[in-house]
Amino acid sequence: MKSLSASQHLVKNSLITPEHSAALLLNGVFSLLVFGVFVATVVVFMIWLYRACNNLPAFGANRRYIGYSPGWAVGSFFVPFANLVVPYRAIKELWQKSVPADAEGFSYAISPPGFFAAWWGFWIISNFAANAYFRMTAAEAPREVTAIVGIVSEVLSVAAAGFAIMVVRDIDRRQQEASKNLPASHGWPSPPPPPDFLSQANLQTPTTGKL
Repeated sequence: MKSLSASQHLVKNSLITPEHSAALLLNGVFSLLVFGVFVATVVVFMIWLYRACNNLPAFGANRRYIGYSPGWAVGSFFVPFANLVVPYRAIKELWQKSVPADAEGFSYAISPPGFFAAWWGFWIISNFAANAYFRMTAAEAPREVTAIVGIVSEVLSVAAAGFAIMVVRDIDRRQQEASKNLPASHGWPSPPPPPDFLSQANLQTPTTGKL
């Protein structure tokens, strides 16, 4: 009873009101939903990346001269320090070699469009901003500053996601065009479809009548 009375006294004299508690709960639920969509999107992107890299030998690229295997292209995202550079280089190589070896009008030496670098830049900066936000939250930094950093992190993440969609579509387009120039006898599979981010978001919506 004493413990209960002490808790009631603490809540009564704290700055946490019922409205504030409801807002915190709603924010927590929303954060979990956003995190769930993020994880689902990452999984779909990694599956696409692995399959797209696995298509390169179909276009005449010798495996010995492919700098980044499908496994390393995916795994490099999770290796500290390497994930600052290697994933972008793997994506760049994927774009350059997503052409048949004897196709005219294609070149491995040309650089990808500018939005590839924009995607990677926004992705890196958004991750740094997100880390800063979580550190500031744990350290109980001023709410106003923490909120600003959190908003900046989200805006950067949205921009990175937009450029990522452009990157995926451009690589997919090149592989689709390259597959048309391959002899029918090769029998190589078509490149994987680009991730459908909207569909993945819809998958997070709970359904009724099913476990």
